Amino acid sequence: LSRKALMESYQLLQYESEVFPEGKIARMAQKNITEMENILKLLTPSIAPL
Repeated sequence: LSRKALMESYQLLQYESEVFPEGKIARMAQKNITEMENILKLLTPSIAPL
């Protein structure tokens, strides 16, 4: 759910200029998506056997 919301917000705001708050939100969403994917990659091996 969190990833879906981040992806949707990024897709809606990705073309906004960083000068505006919307553009800053898009960049933060993109960064958070990347961080979330990295965390999931690290955690997946440890929870997969469950």
